[in-house]
Amino acid sequence: MFVLKDDHTYTWPVTIPVPGEGRHERHRITCKFRALPQDRLDELVGGPLAGTGDRAGSPDAAVLREALIGWDGVQDEDGNPLGFDDESRDRLLGIPFVRTAMVRAYFASVNGIEQDAG
Repeated sequence: MFVLKDDHTYTWPVTIPVPGEGRHERHRITCKFRALPQDRLDELVGGPLAGTGDRAGSPDAAVLREALIGWDGVQDEDGNPLGFDDESRDRLLGIPFVRTAMVRAYFASVNGIEQDAG
């Protein structure tokens, strides 16, 4: 039975293709997402976000700033687990291949598309 919830959160696998030496190395992490209401998604994707001077001012980044609420499997350069906070989130969203992987996974999850084995 489907249960209607005001706040639906869940985890979802994300495969990040990291470019290097003529190929991509694939890294798998788990993101915790909040399912945003459709009207909010419409606002974020269709709103006037470009050219705001915000370094992560794209519609993708705007969606992820609200939908991404945690992760597992992200480390700093010393191999220590990187905790989730606004600063770390924004640093990751500033990396094009990370942002693309996360937003594709988010939209796949809310549109009923199963994630590949990646």
